[in-house]
Amino acid sequence: MLESGDVVLIDRGYNQPKSLVPFIDRGGDIVLRYNAHSMNLYELDEHGKMIKIDWETKLQRLGKQAGAIPVYLCHDTKRIACTVHAVPLPAEKAAQARRKAKLRAQNKGRTAQEKTLYLSEWVLILTSVPVELLSTETAAALYRVRWQVELVIKRLKSLLAINQLRVFTGPCMRSIGRIVFTGQTSVCGGYGKDRAAVFYQGLDENGWAACIDTLAFV
Repeated sequence: MLESGDVVLIDRGYNQPKSLVPFIDRGGDIVLRYNAHSMNLYELDEHGKMIKIDWETKLQRLGKQAGAIPVYLCHDTKRIACTVHAVPLPAEKAAQARRKAKLRAQNKGRTAQEKTLYLSEWVLILTSVPVELLSTETAAALYRVRWQVELVIKRLKSLLAINQLRVFTGPCMRSIGRIVFTGQTSVCGGYGKDRAAVFYQGLDENGWAACIDTLAFV
């Protein structure tokens, strides 16, 4: 059960303001792989008016350098100040990402837009944790760790067939799906030494979900 003070590391499939804003409003924090195609973020213009961010233009101003971009996450009448940490992919991985974006478009009978191709060259991480506590470098490192844990889960499914377990809920499943790492300041940023970073496998109504949903510092 998520509580006030928890920090959750969330997959890009959860770009949903209606879920994110209430959780942050209750005192939680998020670190989310941001998908600019599925969720709008906003900024204030020179007149104090809230406007939607044009990510292609915004990222071009960074000049292929990593950076922290102030944004607002909005839902209904709520607007929450957040940060997007933008990290450009290395040239080889950027070219690979562009090829994958083109292939996805072709599979849908479309031609990939240049904006889509450009955005595919970046890793965008949305967080409500203040930039003083979570730097761009640390946010990127957290997401690299998250991917490694996901690979562990996939390996467990392959070798131990944990996706075929007869139990899908309750303490038994949570104990199987939980991997605990002792985090130091270098990983946990401003949250202090000797915290535990708890990764757990999310469950859906069909059983074992395909991705790790949450990272909570406890």
